[in-house]
Amino acid sequence: MHETLSSRVIRMVRDEHMYQVDIAYKCKTKDGMLYTLEILECRREDTPEGFEFAEYVDSCVLKGLLNFLGLVEAEDGFYFSSHESAIIRKSEIVRVWADIDCGHYDEGAQII
Repeated sequence: MHETLSSRVIRMVRDEHMYQVDIAYKCKTKDGMLYTLEILECRREDTPEGFEFAEYVDSCVLKGLLNFLGLVEAEDGFYFSSHESAIIRKSEIVRVWADIDCGHYDEGAQII
């Protein structure tokens, strides 16, 4: 059974000491190369009132993916990946997805 990003986030943030989840937006190009486009930090303290932390992270992921969809569909140009120090031609991107980069605990520990 494949676990979804949402179910992984829900499982991670059940621990009340998990205060931040980092989401990595990645892409694959036509030549098979993988790049990290951006890393988004979702903090428990930024969760809007009435939302669970997992719901907030899930909505941030969706918003980011929609942003990258618009960026990739826009007129051809380039995107800069600071994580790999690479410039990627937008028309070469064939897939964009989000994944958990790591989680942060109150005690300063990180899990990947």
